[in-house]
Amino acid sequence: MKKGMTIFCSVIILSMLLVACNTDTKEVPETSAPIPDQQPNTTNTEEKYDDSQTTTAQQPTSTPEDTQPEVSPDETTNSTITYTSNGQKVEQEVQTSSSEQSGYSIQHLDSYALVAEEPGKDSLYFKEDDALSMGIEVVNKTEASFEDVKTSAMDTIAAIAPEGKYNELDLTKTLKNQKGILHSVGYETILEADKVTIVVFEHESKLIKLTIYDTPEADLTDAFLQMGLTIH
Repeated sequence: MKKGMTIFCSVIILSMLLVACNTDTKEVPETSAPIPDQQPNTTNTEEKYDDSQTTTAQQPTSTPEDTQPEVSPDETTNSTITYTSNGQKVEQEVQTSSSEQSGYSIQHLDSYALVAEEPGKDSLYFKEDDALSMGIEVVNKTEASFEDVKTSAMDTIAAIAPEGKYNELDLTKTLKNQKGILHSVGYETILEADKVTIVVFEHESKLIKLTIYDTPEADLTDAFLQMGLTIH
């Protein structure tokens, strides 16, 4: 009987050991199972971020120039000049052009254009006939005096005048309402069908020499003078 009990107890103990071993074997896989890879979530996040970056970059940026273009002051100028041609008074609107090489601006009629002719000299010409024009020379008073430019004008008119005959102009009416002109002088001569007029104005800081090429038929000398008086 004792021997049977001993065998029975041994069987029970062995069974318990086997159960314990089986339990340990089953628990190991559960604890060592691989953790699911969560890398795709990170990739999706990065892709969403990149999409937002791209969307932001593709949106057009607005600048002050796009929303409110700057308007040139010349485009809003509505000034006019009045001149006499063939006995008739004419009033017309003018526009403003600037000389980069000589550093001045001039108001002129729309039918005229300002171009650089040579260093230190520009030309304002009539678009319908460029033979009708006005040479413009603006000289700083630190470079020459009024007498220097006046003498140059006299020499030029005397050289082109037939037999050296020319007339000195009375500019009283032309300069009646002009301010800021300290001294002035003008000369004129007729060359067959052409008329040449040279005028010199002295301002506080500069000297202006105008050489006008006109014809008695066109009679645009006063128009050129009135435009020349707007130089500043």
